[in-house]
Amino acid sequence: YNYEVYLDKGPLFFYLLAGARHLRTDPFAAALLPAQVFSFLSLLAAFALFRLWGWSDRRTALSLVMLLASAQFYLLARFCRMDAVLAFFILAGYLALFVRLERGARWAPALFGLCLALGLLTKGPVALIWLWLVPLAWAAWARDRRVAACIFHPLSLAGTLLPALAWLLPAYGRLGADLVHTVLVKQ
Repeated sequence: YNYEVYLDKGPLFFYLLAGARHLRTDPFAAALLPAQVFSFLSLLAAFALFRLWGWSDRRTALSLVMLLASAQFYLLARFCRMDAVLAFFILAGYLALFVRLERGARWAPALFGLCLALGLLTKGPVALIWLWLVPLAWAAWARDRRVAACIFHPLSLAGTLLPALAWLLPAYGRLGADLVHTVLVKQ
């Protein structure tokens, strides 16, 4: 991947690439498959989020067309990049968060935690910025304590910590201070 060894990144993206290689005989198509599948799933998650917010059909459709036509989406969906997978987990996490806030769904914190864990397993601790820091900053601005209650709900923390620690502890054991330097300085 980019001719570099990414020991500081989670293994999920690489497992997806290996799985895609078993499905497709063409290595080029197999390398693009995870990004294309998760880009499509990101559109579905964005659609669900827009509908949850009560957007009209026209506004939702135009927003999805704008997302689909954006340069960033083009790059994520058409190259072998782990960012497309992470983008889906971020959108799915936000969807779970807003389902909890808007509808009070009891299962939503667990799904939020699972999305954060899968984001961590995809791209490493940088996922914390998007699924903890951004919602908490928005909650502070909006003065909405329910966001922190969802993020730090026991189901959310269990859904995050159990899968993510299965990778982070061995990674830290192998890389030690190099992992901390990469996460805090490089990323």
